[in-house]
Amino acid sequence: MSFLDVVGWSGSALLVVSLLQSRMMRLRVLNLVASLILVAFNLALGVWSMVAMNAVVAIIDLVQMIRLRADSSRAAAAERERSVAS
Repeated sequence: MSFLDVVGWSGSALLVVSLLQSRMMRLRVLNLVASLILVAFNLALGVWSMVAMNAVVAIIDLVQMIRLRADSSRAAAAERERSVAS
């Protein structure tokens, strides 16, 4: 098995593991890493449709991670506000 095969299989395995996560931020982080590995793998092979698809998935993961962090920050601020009010 070549190094490139190991990279491809590792990225694919990490993608599957990411989908088994119950915590959304962990799912997004693992999925982002897997997508970036698969972008590199498919670039090396010249499989442009898979490069594009994994790049789009990586962008979606980044956007969703930003939204999750913003939601978490808003929830924490609301909780602090409730604590001060009581």
